[in-house]
Amino acid sequence: MSKLGIQSLRVGIDPGALYIRAHLESKAEVSEPSVAALDYRSGEVLAVGRAAAKLLRTRGAYLRECRPFVDGKVAHYEAAQLLIRRVLDTVQKRAVWRPDVCIAVPRGISSLALRTWKDVAEQAGARAAVLVDRGAAAALGGDADLATATATAAVDLGISMAAAVTAGGGYLATTSAPVGMGAMTARIGRYLAEKYDLFYDDEVLRFALHDAASAVVTENARAVLLRGRLQADGTERMVTMTAEELYPVVQEGLQALAVYLTHWLRQVPPQAQEDIVHNGIILTGGGSLLHGIDTWLTGVLGVTVRATPEPFATVAKGALRALERRDDWPYLLAGTVASERSK
Repeated sequence: MSKLGIQSLRVGIDPGALYIRAHLESKAEVSEPSVAALDYRSGEVLAVGRAAAKLLRTRGAYLRECRPFVDGKVAHYEAAQLLIRRVLDTVQKRAVWRPDVCIAVPRGISSLALRTWKDVAEQAGARAAVLVDRGAAAALGGDADLATATATAAVDLGISMAAAVTAGGGYLATTSAPVGMGAMTARIGRYLAEKYDLFYDDEVLRFALHDAASAVVTENARAVLLRGRLQADGTERMVTMTAEELYPVVQEGLQALAVYLTHWLRQVPPQAQEDIVHNGIILTGGGSLLHGIDTWLTGVLGVTVRATPEPFATVAKGALRALERRDDWPYLLAGTVASERSK
């Protein structure tokens, strides 16, 4: 009997660049910041998650910030292991057996990177770990049934972008690229630096993107007050940022995103393209909260794009669903007997 054949707690995990989220069968959810605090000199991991975020705020001069997950890969093995262990310890509580987990990662990463994900999860306390593409997890979290012959398309738009078209329990086309909200906030940061000679923290830039920016021209006033520092001497300055001013900057980022999504859809067979035109594209992740992005993508791609109601929980929820129905969708998962035979 395989490890996954024994009944135990099952957990879907979305290891995002900013937050790691876990979804349980009980519909309980766990979320921790995807950050670790390292000793500046020795490199020792002193804390992860919320504890690390607090430590970095209070003792930042003696510490170095570390992001355990970067571009869908494990960037720091020990920090990633401790962070996943923290999440699993939270969800296990009084469970007798160690949990089975399914982790959502980009399908295009190397076999070594996939192996690292499995190793780090099992070292963190998982009894067994399998992996699913983030795009497929987005579709599953959006309640799509991937076992049917009808093609389903989904896009997870977070710091980076991952997308998948699936049908009959297998992949028709997948893509991933660093053209998500991370690239968008970087563009806004460069714009503010060039025009106002101001430096802004990433958190402030993400706030501007979500609360002021818009993917479409809007008549409603959308503006936020941003606190930055002059690059010359660090003096604090306040700037009012409007959707109208940010619109050209946002459009640059959206055009780069559209190039990847257009190429992705062109890989899909004609019959599956008809399914996608009929059923639309599922959009999730923090990027789906950008005002008007579903409308903009619908116009550019010529396909209805619908944002999910729970953008931050969708991928973890989909990873759990993939784990629960692994017998129906074995080829969606890496680390199962079926997926190894299909290589």
